[in-house]
Formats: sequence, C-alpha cells, structure tokens
Amino acid sequence: MPSTTVAQNACAANNRRQTQDNDRRRPERPIQILDINVWGSGENCELGLGPRVTQAPRPHAQKSLLPYDIVQISAGGMHCAALTSHGEVLTWGVNDDGALGREKSPDAPEEGPQDLLDPFESTPGLVRFEHEVDVVQVATTNSACFALTSEGTVYGWGSFAGGDGNFGFLYDKPPKTTEPLPVHIPGLTSIVELAGGANHVLALTHDGDIFAWGSGEQNELGRRLLARRRFESLIPQRVGLPRHQTAKIFAGSHHSFVIDVHGKVWAFGLNNFGQCGVPTREDTGFTTIISPTVVKSLEGYSIHHIACGLHHSIACTSEGEVLVWGRCDDGQMGIDLNAVPHDNIIFDSRGEPRVLNVPTVVPVSGADFVAAGIDNCFAVSRGGDVFAWGFSVSHNTGLATTETVREPTEMRRKGPRTFVDAGGQFGISAGPSLR
Repeated sequence: MPSTTVAQNACAANNRRQTQDNDRRRPERPIQILDINVWGSGENCELGLGPRVTQAPRPHAQKSLLPYDIVQISAGGMHCAALTSHGEVLTWGVNDDGALGREKSPDAPEEGPQDLLDPFESTPGLVRFEHEVDVVQVATTNSACFALTSEGTVYGWGSFAGGDGNFGFLYDKPPKTTEPLPVHIPGLTSIVELAGGANHVLALTHDGDIFAWGSGEQNELGRRLLARRRFESLIPQRVGLPRHQTAKIFAGSHHSFVIDVHGKVWAFGLNNFGQCGVPTREDTGFTTIISPTVVKSLEGYSIHHIACGLHHSIACTSEGEVLVWGRCDDGQMGIDLNAVPHDNIIFDSRGEPRVLNVPTVVPVSGADFVAAGIDNCFAVSRGGDVFAWGFSVSHNTGLATTETVREPTEMRRKGPRTFVDAGGQFGISAGPSLR
C-alpha cells in the first residue's frame, strides 16, 4: 500500500489531469475572423444588407458585419445570428416571434421614403443579455436563436412552432408564449455544442450525451410524446442513445443525425421521404423514426459531416466523397437519376422519381463540409470552393438563376470558403477574412 504522501501526490496528479481534461472539453469560441457573404431573397430582411436591398442573385459581401470581427454564423428560417470574437451576438431578419432577441429602441431610425424594409430588422444589431455572459456558439431554428456560453449553459429567445402555429418556448410559461429577449434554458449544464433544426434543438454534453427539446410532433426529439402532455417536449431531455458515446450532432428540419465515437451514424425523426437514410416504401415503410436508429445504409462509409434539408440529406466522408439521399423530385440530389438503379428509387404515379432510398455519390470530390436548404444543397471543398445545386426559385443556390440547378455548379467567390448555411429562401457563407 503506498504511503499517504505518495497517495496524496497521486490523487493530486489525477485531479490535475481531470481538470486539464475538463478544460479541454469546455466549449471554446472560434478565433478565426470571417468574411461573410449572403445571397437569395431578402424580402423579409434575411440578408441583413439594410433597408434597400431585397435580392442578391449571387454571393454579396455582408459589409454591415465588418466592424464586429465575426467568428461564427448561423442561418434560421428567415433570420440569422452571428457571433463576434468578443462573445457578442448580432441578429437580423424577421422578428415576428421574437427571433432577434432585441427590442427596437425609441430612437431607432424610422423607415425612409426609399426604404423597402424595416431598418431595425434588415440591419444587424447586438443582442443584450440581462447578465454578462461569454457566448461561444450561436444556433438558430425557424423562429428562435440559442447561445452557448463558455460555462456550458444555454440561453435562448423566440418561439417554437407546431402544426397549429406558435407552440411556445419554455415549459414553465403559458402555452404559445414567445420569449422576445434572452432567457436561460433550464436543465442544461456542461454543454459543448448546439444544433438547431426547424423547431427543435440538440445539445451535446462534454461527456458525450445529447439533450433535445422543442416541438416534437415529427419525433425529431428521439422520444415518444403523448398528445395530452405534448408541451413537455419543451423540457430538455436526454436522447436514448448509448451513454457517453456521441461525437457529433446534426439537426435538420424535422430529422436529426448523430455520429458516435465509433463512427456509427444514428438517425431519428421524420422519414416520409427516406431522409433519415432508413429506406421507406410507398405503402408501408418508416414514415417516422421514433427512437435513434442505426443508419445501416451508411455503414462502410467514414462519415465526416452531415446536413439535412426539409426532406433530403447530404453527407461527406473523411475521404471527401459526397453522398445524398431522400426526396429527389426537384434537383435535390445533384445527379442524373437515370443512371441510378431503379430499385434504389421510388417513383410517383406518373413514373417520375420521387425518393432516392440509397445514399448515392455526387460528382464532387475533396469535400470537407456540406449544407442543405429546404430543397437545395451545397458542398465545400478542402480548397475552399463551393458547389451548389437544387431548387433555386429565389436564387437559393447563389448561382444567379431562378431555375432548378440539376448538377453541382461552382459558385463565384472572393477568397476560400469554409462554411455554408441556408435558410428558407437565402444562403450564407463564411471564409477566413482577407482584411
């Protein structure tokens, strides 16, 4: 048996290692300053280019953000949130349900005679917190924003929506109540990452567990909900996955993916078009995945990153391959479906391709990041090139066309890009600042 001194020293060393390990797991704010581009429809102030710009057919520099040294950004349904190098949060876009987390001051500029949009909503503005917080990540849903702090706690504002409209935000508030200003989200500690879907949020803890909350009408929370207790979905609860095994989280419109520490991919949520990667069928099949389920169709691939659209999904592998699956009736896949085995496709009553049931390779190489809009996709190469395809009626692809783009097409850019995100009718990209 070791002496007391030796035992104490060993205990102290172990405590130091534990402290160092915990420090490494603390959420950290990115340090790379970014240049931001936006494109698409800004008729609801989504572009943040001020009250006189409502359209950007191609990527347009977001110069309003230049004074703030942006390090991270997130696109919601019709609004955006950006994080500065000092831990401040800026928002812009539609504020109908409190998604911006800030109030118009009495001395705010009024709309001018040549203004097409509300200056308050169309111009990035700072969110004020009741207490001083150090924000390290922002995440967005359709009508809400969330801020992760360096302490592993979470704040949020806005509202979740359900099938009958506004669903609410906090469980201990009356149903259908919005939160126009930042509030603390109870029940969450030691969080290191957030992922926002259309009306739900995933939170990853430092020891590899996941909590989910929001509107769970499509089983996007990974747990069964009783109709008479549906508002309990606003309480963050742990997702039923193997404990301490989660490495990455990805939230889509109404479905989500998880990559565990062994590289295995899990999915849950809406699957009516096979978007979870679990094959569906015309008459039976899995229209929703209630509990996290292993995506066997992705076994054999080393999945690096995943993004979810409304009814389709896209992923890239560690080798840079791009895979797509799900709804395929409007260019979402970016491939020639005539070249795909018919057994892998579900056709509609007119004989047109409707669902791609098997993850299929897209002709883009060297991808390191992927993103998805409602019915469009993006892939970012390791060299910083961005490829876009899919539905583009509002210039969603940033390719200066309102026609559906059937195959991956390179976007114009100034400087390399490392990140893309997409809202309902717009897109946003980021890359290392050239300033």
